[in-house]
Amino acid sequence: MKAFSLMGVVLVLGLCLVYGSPAEGTMPRVVGGYTAISASMSGMWVAKEANLFEKYGIDVSIVYLAASTKMTAAMMGGSIHIAAMGATGILMANLQGADLLLIASTVNKSPFVMMVQPNIKTPTDLKGKVIGMTRRGSSGDFSARAALRIWGMDPERDVKHIQTGGLPETLAAMKIGMIDAAPMTHPTATLARKAGLHELIDLADLPIEYGHTSIGASRRFLEEHEREAKAFLKAYVEGLYYFRANRDFGMKTIGKYARTGDQDVLAEAYERYAHKYMQIPPKLHPRTIKAMLEQLSVTFPEARTANPQRFFQAQFMEDLEKDGFLQTLEKSYRR
Repeated sequence: MKAFSLMGVVLVLGLCLVYGSPAEGTMPRVVGGYTAISASMSGMWVAKEANLFEKYGIDVSIVYLAASTKMTAAMMGGSIHIAAMGATGILMANLQGADLLLIASTVNKSPFVMMVQPNIKTPTDLKGKVIGMTRRGSSGDFSARAALRIWGMDPERDVKHIQTGGLPETLAAMKIGMIDAAPMTHPTATLARKAGLHELIDLADLPIEYGHTSIGASRRFLEEHEREAKAFLKAYVEGLYYFRANRDFGMKTIGKYARTGDQDVLAEAYERYAHKYMQIPPKLHPRTIKAMLEQLSVTFPEARTANPQRFFQAQFMEDLEKDGFLQTLEKSYRR
């Protein structure tokens, strides 16, 4: 097994509940994680706020860890059991020997907008500029590099990259002029616009196939705690339907986790995710994994010939469809 950094595990050991056999009459405890303060995480947030995890018989605490690289390390260490994150993190960890798998994916395009300083008018103006990202290998980094290639630039030579740590930090860096451009999700992108920055392009409109918001877990957790994994996924999927069907509740939930009450910001975040970015139910196609592996082959040559099925456990979403669960939700939340 190749070496893989366990960076970040210590950050969550004190926050997470250790999974174990529940006492009689209590619900099994599961620790879920999410990697961004973004409306892309609304499925998990709504499942928590609407008590959907309890509805399906599990007690879930959710933990925020900025960037997929930290989250994969935490899942490998066992302090987080299942997470909503960019699929790239799972793929990179798997390519380096970690036994992590994808089981669902809600956003299969790049829901970032490229926010820029006012002097940048076209994509070609980015040449020679500084682009901010939360972490190298994060969803935003992946999306920005894919966009630069589409625009005919070399991501390694034609721009400079700076890691900021998180989306709020990225916005702060742009406000003081430390960086010229950055991929941002909502609601941060709307806050950036209100601060005088400009939206260059919505990367979702580019031909980028990408598992931006996916659900992943270790093979061990999926095999040893299959019931809990299925219960988590049921609550998460219903959370997506609930989010799309309940605009006010969805906006309120985004506001709680993003810590903003700005109704314009919340409305734009809700509309973009509920009606443009999210795929409900959250199925992941092998071609999307293949497209991501092609991008990753620049750093990991073995990714070019890797079988997409190696990274994905389709059984869980397939079971929800076979037992009629998805059809029931469609009828229950039909407008």
